[in-house]
Amino acid sequence: MIAPTQDKRSGVGADNTEPPGSDLAAAVGMMLRDERRRLGRTQRDVAARARTSAATISRIERGDPHVRIATVGRISTSLGIEFTVRFSRRGRAATPEA
Repeated sequence: MIAPTQDKRSGVGADNTEPPGSDLAAAVGMMLRDERRRLGRTQRDVAARARTSAATISRIERGDPHVRIATVGRISTSLGIEFTVRFSRRGRAATPEA
């Protein structure tokens, strides 16, 4: 199967669909941006503290779904907020099988 073409600037596919994870990425980006602004920090300041680039901070804040979880974790830590991931199975928490 061939993936649909994608507009590299907008992240929107040629068929006007969003890439997988776009809603989640947008929500995470918005939360990080809001916290950064609340703290009065610049993208450059957060990037230096998180050992990444200001361009990466900008991409994440814009909702780019193609980012590393570790990077989001470092950014969260630099902002003094906890980043956690929880998986669930359709309405109930997932538990490891014994």
